[in-house]
Amino acid sequence: MLLALLSITQSSHKKMYHQKRARSEHAAFIKCINDIYSTLIELRFFHHSEVVFPPYNVPGKPYLATSALRRLGFTDEVLDLLQEIPYPSNELMNRFSHADEGVPIAPDSFVVSYLAGSRPDIINSSRQPFLDGEVGIPAWAFKITFCRPECGTTYLYDTRLSQYLRSSIIKCQTQRSDNRFTDSPHRSNGPLGLTKSLRLL
Repeated sequence: MLLALLSITQSSHKKMYHQKRARSEHAAFIKCINDIYSTLIELRFFHHSEVVFPPYNVPGKPYLATSALRRLGFTDEVLDLLQEIPYPSNELMNRFSHADEGVPIAPDSFVVSYLAGSRPDIINSSRQPFLDGEVGIPAWAFKITFCRPECGTTYLYDTRLSQYLRSSIIKCQTQRSDNRFTDSPHRSNGPLGLTKSLRLL
């Protein structure tokens, strides 16, 4: 009995340590995503009831879809980080359940929610490649948004580089920028840039 309690305590402390580390190493990203949702609420693009802010896995709040995300192979660091950012409510996500579309948050770009009870089609495709023949998204990166197959922009975050990534599909041509969100202009790698860059992740 004592050993079981010690094991649970150690596991809890370990989880808290990793959560704290995620907050520290990716503080800029976490603040950016929280600020985006807070601003959209202030602008009345979303009602405050349509956005769920951390913490999760507590009474009265939804849970992160941890089991599904582990099956997809995401790293523990990604799972810890996904606990720290807001998402549209499941009710709002399911309201935008049209094929190839979701809750819009940027031009031709739709939110990926990793909450349990949200749209399983979006979660299950969260590591799929953008175009046929390309490599899949690595386990240490994740989609922030997705787009339609024929056009739009997908935003990702790479936890190893602590860097945003962008993929734009326009008339079946894929462009990619490796830049952080800064004032510097985006560099396009051309149609093959996405595949090459993903292999480097």
